[in-house]
Amino acid sequence: MKKILPFILCNLLALASFAQIGINTDSPSPAAALEIKSSYNNKNYGGLLIPTVDATERDKISDKATTADGGMLIYYVEGNTRCLQIYDGINGSWADVYCMPTNYAPIASNVFISGIIEDTQILTANYTYSDIENDAEGTTTFEWFIADDAQGTNTTSLGVTTTGTYTLQTADVGKFIFVRVTPVASAGEFIGSPVDSPLRGPIEAAGGVASDLFISEYVEGSSYNKIIEIANFTGQDVNLSEYHLRIFRQTGNLTGPISLTSNTLIDGDVFVIANTANVLATGEVDTQTGSLNFNGDDSVLLYYQPLGGTETLIDIIGPDSLVNPPSNNPNFAKDETLRRKPGLGPSTTYDSNDFDSFSIDEVSDIGSHTY
Repeated sequence: MKKILPFILCNLLALASFAQIGINTDSPSPAAALEIKSSYNNKNYGGLLIPTVDATERDKISDKATTADGGMLIYYVEGNTRCLQIYDGINGSWADVYCMPTNYAPIASNVFISGIIEDTQILTANYTYSDIENDAEGTTTFEWFIADDAQGTNTTSLGVTTTGTYTLQTADVGKFIFVRVTPVASAGEFIGSPVDSPLRGPIEAAGGVASDLFISEYVEGSSYNKIIEIANFTGQDVNLSEYHLRIFRQTGNLTGPISLTSNTLIDGDVFVIANTANVLATGEVDTQTGSLNFNGDDSVLLYYQPLGGTETLIDIIGPDSLVNPPSNNPNFAKDETLRRKPGLGPSTTYDSNDFDSFSIDEVSDIGSHTY
């Protein structure tokens, strides 16, 4: 004790000999009684942490405080209230300097477009609105965009609305479309983050003509009951020898090509290809091959390739390796039949909302398609 007391006294005398006090600095500002630097070595940094108290602890401070304590600071936390407060010595009360926000912005999720992707048709933005504080929805906004392709090249805004619908125009034909939903609450933190739907397209011309062949039905049945139906609603007959299928597997391998016949597929008709061991809808099957073997986590892709020409992806059912890795959506069609909805043609991006889903081994519509 005899050694400690002189040490403390010496330090107090040393502090008293300076007009200013510096922490992490040897040259405090002459205008400040105390200056604190956040770092002493420009490597390790820290802040000033003032006392955190709840209502009971704050009251105990108030019991001892006098007018001379005006300007005293605390960080007050009680329930959802979090405020930096200063003591008013004259009125004997605490005043808020700043309170942390306790309300969260609304959220839009599961955003997608429904409707027939065809000139003059009305599209609708679908989404799920939620708010942590259960604040009711206000006037949510919708901004529609068109682009040249499924990757969003040359994206152009079609304007902002509050109705959530858009009528496709002739100028939109051949383009791809998506909608941006910005959720708005009626109270609290009003505006949430905008969320984009997947792109859909290409937009077809009015009159029920598809831009190319497309996969109209995907059957992932029991055992080897695997069937793919390809439809022609292009307005003209098509030579199937210029088309083939490939399968993108969950393992990351792109297999094929699986050749179609050299037959001509007339306009308005379908071509059905099945696994060799398939036993479903056999009267509607046009050709069979052991190469057509897939599971509910494998994507089927339709390609166009004229003799001596370049292979071009026309249509896809299932996640694509480059755009939507299958690992993001495993078993997207396990034990299901997927049937493309009327009015929808080929698309190089998969959107589950474009298909109706049926139970395993459902093949009652194989052999025909409504466009």
